[in-house]
Amino acid sequence: MCDVKVAKAMSGAECWKTTKRLTVSKLTDRKITDDFSRDLDAKMSELPTVPINIKEQWASVRDTVYSVALEYFGRAKRKHQA
Repeated sequence: MCDVKVAKAMSGAECWKTTKRLTVSKLTDRKITDDFSRDLDAKMSELPTVPINIKEQWASVRDTVYSVALEYFGRAKRKHQA
């Protein structure tokens, strides 16, 4: 798992209450993590490098990381919900 990129970022208190949870059990699959890392590198390199509004820049980084992670790991299914 040391080859997986860790991307944690928070932009305000509302991040603690997010419902965007990913299936982390797939992190044990070497092929998935390698493909994820490669695709994330490619998508991040496509982001604009010219200075733009910091909020827009943050949003594009956040959305890129989340969309790639969702593609590879999928949404977590809730367990034991009443």
